[in-house]
Amino acid sequence: RLYLNDHCVDGQAVLPAVEAMEILAQAVKRFRPGTDVTAMTGLQFDKFLYLAPGADRLSAFCDISVYENGDLNAVLTTRTQSKKAALSRVKTHAALIFPQQSPLIPTLALDLAASLEGVCFSVQAEKIYPDLIPFGPSYRNVAMLHVAGQSAIAEIRTPIDEAVAEGSQHLGSPFAL
Repeated sequence: RLYLNDHCVDGQAVLPAVEAMEILAQAVKRFRPGTDVTAMTGLQFDKFLYLAPGADRLSAFCDISVYENGDLNAVLTTRTQSKKAALSRVKTHAALIFPQQSPLIPTLALDLAASLEGVCFSVQAEKIYPDLIPFGPSYRNVAMLHVAGQSAIAEIRTPIDEAVAEGSQHLGSPFAL
């Protein structure tokens, strides 16, 4: 997936959070096929998972735990072996919970969801990228940002070329998320 090279930190490609979520959702679906992977809580992204240039594979693990209430905790980790000692180190990159019961999300009236309180200003995508959000073209999904006080509404778009999002089976296009 060449578009992964567009998600960089300090010039090095990293696994995007949305891709980590997709990987964890797919692993949970294999572990428990009936799990609703569209509802997630407790998302954590602790450490960047750097992608080696030109590599077509990544060695990572998904550790899945089942809580007493039936919730599933999925954690994306990597293991590295110390060159000097016989020690291995586990790094946690992403973790999330797939709740047994989907959380109740209150319905928000469209006029409230699409409006901001107070004086609003808009920011064009050209001003957002690359200065504020240093992602390459594949991850630039904000078309316009509207800000007022402590609130913001973003107009987002998904890629025209749906082949770019190929492989995203459970959560939809990673770019919109």
